[in-house]
Amino acid sequence: MFFDLSAPDYDAYVYVDYFDAGGTVLHLSPNDVVPLTLSQAQSRLRVDAQKTGDPGLQTVVGPPYGQEIAVAFAASHPLYPGLRPFSEEATPYLIWLSERVAEARAAHPDFKGEWVYFFMSTAAR
Repeated sequence: MFFDLSAPDYDAYVYVDYFDAGGTVLHLSPNDVVPLTLSQAQSRLRVDAQKTGDPGLQTVVGPPYGQEIAVAFAASHPLYPGLRPFSEEATPYLIWLSERVAEARAAHPDFKGEWVYFFMSTAAR
């Protein structure tokens, strides 16, 4: 699995998460392989590797199958230091992430943030 995105119209740190049908979130960016970097305004971004040898993770969708969602969140300031575990339960993570966004807004009066999401339906071949 891979997809292409465009950064927003301002320089931003882009976080990409994949929420699977089982209630788990996978952090596609940043993680141990893909560092958090400042993306230039309106630059093109590739999430995950299209083929072996490309930079990024090579993600293969597996069970549990069903309705899933990929979310990209762009922020003008980093939301947190370090990395989250590659995989974790979605509900506590979303609460934690909401708190980090609130903290960033309070700390940076010029904070900008936006997101885009893609719904997917997965099934065994």
